[in-house]
Amino acid sequence: MTLSDSLRDDVTAIFLQDDDFAEPILYILRNGGSRSILAIVDREPPAFYDPTGNVVLPMFTIEIADTCDITKGVSKALIDTGGDNVELLAEHGDVTKTRLTVLQVIESDFNGMIKLALK
Repeated sequence: MTLSDSLRDDVTAIFLQDDDFAEPILYILRNGGSRSILAIVDREPPAFYDPTGNVVLPMFTIEIADTCDITKGVSKALIDTGGDNVELLAEHGDVTKTRLTVLQVIESDFNGMIKLALK
């Protein structure tokens, strides 16, 4: 097993555990279908610049597993910014989930995680 393989295994085995860092969300694909997966949710994300230099202030950012395994995450190749949606709890203790649109892929790298901006 390579280091890259080990890091990808650690994404779901360590970082995306709901008893530590992650919480359940519903990822809704624009072309149909949805999946309940675990994500690390940042409810107070910083602003960032988009590729054209405009300031973007997302309502939330999430980190999910970049995987074809629909029980664990979403493949980056399937993400449709502006079309896919996410349902999550806007605040801890809420009982109703809020639906947000996937605005942008902020970060994606070899470690098996994707960071998405939501609005």
